[in-house]
Amino acid sequence: MTRESYENVIAEHYRKVAEEQGDSPCSTMADQSIRRMETEAICGFVADILSRADRKLVIADVGCGNGYTLEVLSKAFPGQIFLGLEKTPELFAIARKRFEGADNVRVVSGDIRNEADVPEGGIDILLCQRVLINLLDAGDQQKALNNLVNGLRKPEGGQGGHALFIESFNSSLANLNEARSEFDLDPIAPAHHNQYLADDYFDHPGLRPYASETFDLPSNLLSTYYFTARVLHAMLTKGKDFKRNSEFVKFFSAALAPAVGDYSPLKFFAFSRKS
Repeated sequence: MTRESYENVIAEHYRKVAEEQGDSPCSTMADQSIRRMETEAICGFVADILSRADRKLVIADVGCGNGYTLEVLSKAFPGQIFLGLEKTPELFAIARKRFEGADNVRVVSGDIRNEADVPEGGIDILLCQRVLINLLDAGDQQKALNNLVNGLRKPEGGQGGHALFIESFNSSLANLNEARSEFDLDPIAPAHHNQYLADDYFDHPGLRPYASETFDLPSNLLSTYYFTARVLHAMLTKGKDFKRNSEFVKFFSAALAPAVGDYSPLKFFAFSRKS
């Protein structure tokens, strides 16, 4: 697939998302539980870094969509500087409108595949939430990662830029489908506008794992939830239309221990810039 053809796929998908969801928290993520857990993890990551900061930090949400996460963060941490980067014109317009009059939030149009669109070395905290999987070419995915790493502030006095990536992986999807096969459930494929990542994707020379004594974020945070929602619930409701946000899933995902197994394609990885 050429870049032009896959860009048309992505552009049309997110044009519809903007049209149907507007500024809703469900935009780009219809599953309310996943959105909540993602947002809680992001806020915890940002709070942990800010607890050791001695100045205002630049917090960038790349592929910020309609600006929902940026709004949550700007309200939770009003003393910081926020930057949103969004390529889809329709989502960009919604995000810009959301922050009209805000003096600490700036939303710009940009593409993470373009080096010039990512401010080099100027980002203290970078958030990338289900964005890289929208690049349907492995070369573009790698180019985008390089640009994002270069966008992180270089270590100075022991402190540098940090990044939280929430992206989907092929191997975990395979585990989920293996579990589904035990109940004769059809395999789940990535959405038409997604290309999942290989396990070694974040093996980048400019990144090291984020280290903190006060914050722990397991990469498989959503594993129990996915097994409950996509295996157990699917098995019990086999033959019926798939239902998101069911009471069954809400109950058991809250009652059971989180982060058990490796059944969530969507994983969390926190890093700091090496050099």
